[in-house]
Amino acid sequence: MSRFSATVDRWVERVARSGRADPIVGAMDAGIRAVPPALRDGLRGDWLGIPLHPVLTDVTIGAWTGSFVADFVGGRDARPFSRRLILLGNLAALPTVATGLADWSDLDREARRVGAVHAASNLPATLLYARSYGARRRGHHGAGVAWGLVAATVATVGGHLGGMLAFRYSGGGDRAPDRLRGNPPTPSFALESLRIG
Repeated sequence: MSRFSATVDRWVERVARSGRADPIVGAMDAGIRAVPPALRDGLRGDWLGIPLHPVLTDVTIGAWTGSFVADFVGGRDARPFSRRLILLGNLAALPTVATGLADWSDLDREARRVGAVHAASNLPATLLYARSYGARRRGHHGAGVAWGLVAATVATVGGHLGGMLAFRYSGGGDRAPDRLRGNPPTPSFALESLRIG
């Protein structure tokens, strides 16, 4: 493990053990618990048999990353395509957040603390991508690319926290959530065996 990775791991461990974020965690939990259980179950993907949040993160991150690639290898002709990818990522971020919050409500206290920081880092990333899109729409492509690079940096931090949350604090592929054990919801499309973190 690199020194940087070890430093990040120690920081995340401190977040997990610290109670400083508990007032925010409590407020988030109260808000999510106010959502009807049937809607929370739907957001978690119970009807599909697999968690929806990881699927939607792939759409969001894939669109944003595709825009980054188009900016740097596509030339001027790729600018409209890159802008549309930013828009797709921004729109996909909304249901991604909703499904993530539904999953977050099932975690234990330490994992919720890490999840709150994960969410707090992804919110500014999404806002920065929105600013990137706005600059591009106004014809300021260079500024849009610059805002996109800042957004990608922030989103990378959030993505790392999300990965740690999935694989270290909620079991990852080794321990599927209880709601996916045994008889999965119908229809399952035989996807319940997929290991999606």
